[in-house]
Amino acid sequence: MKINKHQEEDIKIKANKVLFNTVFGTVLPVIIGATILILFSQYQKFTSFIEDGTFCLFSASLITTAMYIMDDNAELIRTKWDKFLHQSSKPLWIIVATIFGLLFAKEQLAITIEVNGAFLWIISILAFLISIITLHRALLLEGKANPPSIDAKKIASQGVGEILDNLE
Repeated sequence: MKINKHQEEDIKIKANKVLFNTVFGTVLPVIIGATILILFSQYQKFTSFIEDGTFCLFSASLITTAMYIMDDNAELIRTKWDKFLHQSSKPLWIIVATIFGLLFAKEQLAITIEVNGAFLWIISILAFLISIITLHRALLLEGKANPPSIDAKKIASQGVGEILDNLE
């Protein structure tokens, strides 16, 4: 199915809105928790969400959604970048889920093994950024699979309005 430029714009707008709402909804608990910690001057405890693996859990949830959407629209994956994201999403998901699982088990079993904090920061932030990019690309694929309908009269009236504006 051929997608025109208006549909392409609508797909991008919708993908951006869904991405923002999904990411914001995912990190909102951290934002609220950080605000409370800051209000009580507990700045040093702010990093615990990375050190306890919670940020990996956020990444796992975003990448899981992206994997599902990309798998569902695999026939639309054309670019090398999208192919790379699709192929690497499952290993990334396994990595972040494993890290969270290990950190959770370590905490629950009171194991005193020291975990490299810099490693957790790097993995957590990179995984989160990659999951956001992958989810965005997946949402764009989903939009192309189900393009929005276009109201031709509305577009025509906008075009007429632009012409009239330019005449003045």
